[in-house]
Amino acid sequence: MKISINSVNFLEFFASFLYDTGKLFRFVKSRHFRSKKREVFIRKYVYLYERLIFSAAFVAGTLCIARKKGLEVMNLIQTNSLSARQAEQILALLNECQKTQPIHISFPFEDGNCFLLLLDESETLAAIMGMILPPDGSSDEEPVECIAFTRPSLRRRGYFAALLEKACDISGEHDILFPVDPESADTAATMKAIHADRVDQEYQMKWDFDPAAERFDSPMVEKRPLTFTCTSAPEGDVNESVDPDSCWDCFHSADDPDPAVTILTYEFLETPPDPMCSPAAVCMARMQPVSDVPGTFHACFYGFRVHDLCRGLGIGEAAFCLVLNDLIARGCTRIVLHVSSDNYPALSIYKKAGFRITETLSYFMY
Repeated sequence: MKISINSVNFLEFFASFLYDTGKLFRFVKSRHFRSKKREVFIRKYVYLYERLIFSAAFVAGTLCIARKKGLEVMNLIQTNSLSARQAEQILALLNECQKTQPIHISFPFEDGNCFLLLLDESETLAAIMGMILPPDGSSDEEPVECIAFTRPSLRRRGYFAALLEKACDISGEHDILFPVDPESADTAATMKAIHADRVDQEYQMKWDFDPAAERFDSPMVEKRPLTFTCTSAPEGDVNESVDPDSCWDCFHSADDPDPAVTILTYEFLETPPDPMCSPAAVCMARMQPVSDVPGTFHACFYGFRVHDLCRGLGIGEAAFCLVLNDLIARGCTRIVLHVSSDNYPALSIYKKAGFRITETLSYFMY
């Protein structure tokens, strides 16, 4: 039997309300109502309330037991490595979720993460949760990032609650961070129901090459002259081949490198170089060949950082301009990046370059 948690909570509230109302009637009866007619009237309704109280309590208790038994027949699997069959089941569930609402969050399939799979009595995957655990020895302030999906036909039946309870046991003292697509009404309602707090919001931005504009120009290039070096290496040879803070589906896992992908690492120096802030800025780009258009690439831009002593001087804009022109010269026709919604300097630079916001991702802390 599958029971909605909302139904159980409502009945528990209703039973509590009836109980408190009954106590009030008893108080009024014992202190103020002494006439026989009033006493008969009060006795009649007090008994009615008592019967409603016991009935509601019995139903709520029955539903709680039924819900518990319903979850007991579910098979909860915890693993750090997915089998081929489990991966296929997860992909099938994601495809089913995709039919009801677009999914812009990638599921962490990589070995080493913690996976919770909830199967029903027919061994059908009902819900999944992927947990990206902090490294060993990290502080309690480092959150556990969780990404969960429930089969659309089985939502609002307590499956996510069962996964969340297990996730809390695994995470221990660490908070749980949920990346959420704001367009998903069901997910937003779930975050509200568990009283999770929104702590951050990110934008995914995209830029497509305009053949009419062969280069991107900025006045900061002349005001803040920079020199840069660019090193190129296959994805598997770069330690940080993916932004560790990103769960956008445009990024690829460093644990499963693509031999066709190249990672570009940029370092910028002021002219003349300032030893107090060297390098002045750094960034990386993941170059993915476009299969149907030989010689062209799509890039994921990430890891853009400007030295603390160089901020507010236009160096970030000048460096980004040089990166764009270099990527264009290499045959890049599309660039995707992500940026925090409160990173106003970076947002200003990207918008000036013609980037547009295509997706939004919110983070909720539980």
